[in-house]
Amino acid sequence: MKLSLMTMNLFNELSSKYQVDQDMEKFIDGYQKMMELIAESGYQAIDVTANEVELIKAEKLKS
Repeated sequence: MKLSLMTMNLFNELSSKYQVDQDMEKFIDGYQKMMELIAESGYQAIDVTANEVELIKAEKLKS
């Protein structure tokens, strides 16, 4: 069985901070750290939100 992780709770915290400071570089850095944490946890797949796709763009999400 493969497990996937919903990023919603982790992403909402990053998104809230971004809404306040509007610092995209800081947001992307936090997002990359979030993805590293997920990968290190052993998850092979994630479920992303539409907001992630809108803010980060699908090309970056896939890399």
